[in-house]
Amino acid sequence: MPRRYDQLLRESEVIEDVSKVLECEAALPLTALIGPNIIIGRSFDSAEAAIAMNFVRATGVQGRKIAPEKRIYATLAVSGEALTNTEELLRFLNLIVLETPPDGFYVLVAAGNAEARADLFKAEVIAGWMFLNHVLSVKGFLVINGFSDLLTPFLAHV
Repeated sequence: MPRRYDQLLRESEVIEDVSKVLECEAALPLTALIGPNIIIGRSFDSAEAAIAMNFVRATGVQGRKIAPEKRIYATLAVSGEALTNTEELLRFLNLIVLETPPDGFYVLVAAGNAEARADLFKAEVIAGWMFLNHVLSVKGFLVINGFSDLLTPFLAHV
């Protein structure tokens, strides 16, 4: 169900949404579960990023309660534009110190339309995406890159 911005600011709403998704996935014959999230549109220094971090926290906690025997991945969906600000990205990644962390992250880099898809191949975006993968890996998280297409070899390398 779509949520309004003010609803996403409530931790209880985020926990409810995450729980519903993970419970639905847990009922399927899957080896891992992936939690929902929102897209961090323009900046890692934004309300969207704070909401996204709440989804990450809730995914780790609720995933352990709902399916402790399965791997749990938190979704991290970001725009290519957000990845180009290295300082904000680093600050955001430093916040990923979680009491009950997920096993890993399902990373998606969003493009608003077909023309914007080409922007994902700019050097600054690729560098940010690779840096994101590297830091998550160094912190001990498993990383799955969704829809990475031609960049998969670079992302796998880091």
